Amino acid sequence: MVAIGLLFVTDVYLHLGAHKTGTKYQQAWLAANREFLAAQGSRFVPGRRIQADVRRWRWNPSRENIPPSLPKLFTELTNLRRRSCVLSWEGMLGPMDLKATRTIYPHSRVILEVLHDQLRDSNTKVAYAVRDYGDWVESSYKWMVRLNRSYTFEEYMEGVELDALTWVTTVTAMRELFGAENVLVWSHEAYRRDSATGDEELLRFLYGADADLSKVKRLDSEERNTSPNAKGFEFARGVHHLLEQSDLFSKADRKHLNPLLRRFVTQHFDREFDPEPPVFLDETTRKYLTSRYEADCRELGIVV
Repeated sequence: MVAIGLLFVTDVYLHLGAHKTGTKYQQAWLAANREFLAAQGSRFVPGRRIQADVRRWRWNPSRENIPPSLPKLFTELTNLRRRSCVLSWEGMLGPMDLKATRTIYPHSRVILEVLHDQLRDSNTKVAYAVRDYGDWVESSYKWMVRLNRSYTFEEYMEGVELDALTWVTTVTAMRELFGAENVLVWSHEAYRRDSATGDEELLRFLYGADADLSKVKRLDSEERNTSPNAKGFEFARGVHHLLEQSDLFSKADRKHLNPLLRRFVTQHFDREFDPEPPVFLDETTRKYLTSRYEADCRELGIVV
């Protein structure tokens, strides 16, 4: 660790998701443990610090056209008067809309190369989670509809190559660029079985095996980001379709109404009203995607 005056060369810890792997829950947990992080000389930086130009760039990134706010952000982070910082944003490696991207994070290698370049003078660790391909496909679709989309599952999956859905490219790039010892990857399935152990593993990976975790707070399970049930999902999709077809509502109107709709669905379409989750993949496709996922996890050394 090098100190020059009051500015410190900071250890940067990147919590990069992926989408739909419990990241929002972990972000809430990290935020709730700011005192613990401060005691480690660390600061939690939420993804809202990521500017709009980076959000646009990640759709089709290049190393020659880096958005201005990205180096500015990392300059700010590495000049914090702290030993380290945790930047957590599950969207850093790309959007989750398979209708647009055709596969999972097709540009993750390029984005990781840019992050590596930006942080070449820092000690960097990367934390990442993966999930069964079938579950990820369905969960990403449900979230896109919950967000503001009205397309059917069949429309969502048009052009998606199931054989191309993989975490191997992203995880391999992380390990090659940052060093395998500086990359922690876990499965969503293992985390759901025992989130307390998973959270402790993350903190010990970041702050060392001897870190005192006795004052780390736990979150209630209700803090988890839940998906709407079948009727709530179809209600949201139908409302989005009507809003899109109507000349009465502007784009700004729809943007204003979308969070209100999500809140309404969450509050009124509960398990008592409809206990059935929406299911979209047929059993044969789901089994195929699960077998591919398990094979990839074995190749990567990830416990499912």
